[in-house]
Amino acid sequence: FGWRAVFAINVPLGLTAYVLAVRVLPRTPHPASGTRPDWVGSMLLMVGLGAATTLLLRPATTWDSHDTTLLAGAVLALLGFLAAQLRVPSPTLELRMFARPAFTGAALAVLLSRVLTIGGTVYLALYLADALDLSPTTAGLLMTPVFIAQMITGLIGSKMLSYCAPGLVIGLGYALKAAGLAALALIITPGTPWWLLLVPLLAWGAGGGIAGAPVMAVAVNVTAPERVGMVAGTISTLAAVGAGVGTAVLGTIFTAHGGAGPQAVTDGTRAVLVTCAALSATAVLTTLILINPRRVPRPKPSGADAPSGSSPSPRSRTAGSRS
Repeated sequence: FGWRAVFAINVPLGLTAYVLAVRVLPRTPHPASGTRPDWVGSMLLMVGLGAATTLLLRPATTWDSHDTTLLAGAVLALLGFLAAQLRVPSPTLELRMFARPAFTGAALAVLLSRVLTIGGTVYLALYLADALDLSPTTAGLLMTPVFIAQMITGLIGSKMLSYCAPGLVIGLGYALKAAGLAALALIITPGTPWWLLLVPLLAWGAGGGIAGAPVMAVAVNVTAPERVGMVAGTISTLAAVGAGVGTAVLGTIFTAHGGAGPQAVTDGTRAVLVTCAALSATAVLTTLILINPRRVPRPKPSGADAPSGSSPSPRSRTAGSRS
């Protein structure tokens, strides 16, 4: 059906999810305070992010009036959104959450994860198709280990929260990602056998699963219980933004180092993978600094006494398994 079907297939899936959610999920009562949703802020955020994403994904041609309009619209909408969040009684995004280093670290981890995963796989797929001359189906199957490993190790990462502080688990995942990406950058050539890519791809995916599992637990545990919905929305939005930014920025790197032909595509992909490996290594450092084990220790087992100065709530003991 052509590449557009990749997007069209989400329509029936989304409609099905909506119908199931309405029928199955319990209705949440409105807060007793009677506060109203921040419709203006929500619309400004959608317009700002939509304009910014469209600008990032436009073809790399000369700057024109359309680009100027998109940039102005994105800046004005996002500035208006930030101003509105400081004035409304029930904001869409409570900006004070970012004053907590652990929350900022979790948000940054999600953003970088989607930059690497979505942006990186786009250009690795081009290498598989244009440098190794694989069919779209074969290239897609070869990318499958990334996501299978991510699903399996996501469960392992959740279990690791019972034994290690979340920051250490996330850092370990990003270190594994960096190793897989660096290995791919070293071994890809126009004639590399496809089976040599499997182990680095598995390491990349496994790192993503381990790093992703504790992120929501950290973000939830360091914010007030009534902010859980806002936290989930913020993390999901940052993931979508990271996917768009990663595709655009890594595309610029790919174009600057590559071109037409198997060798040029390989060179461009290698530059993308090296960049992704460097970002993964950076994520290890930011995670260990912002989600410091002394600031966010591992959850205490149920019934255990918390040490002085560290009193995890019941949410802290269960969020890892929920994640």
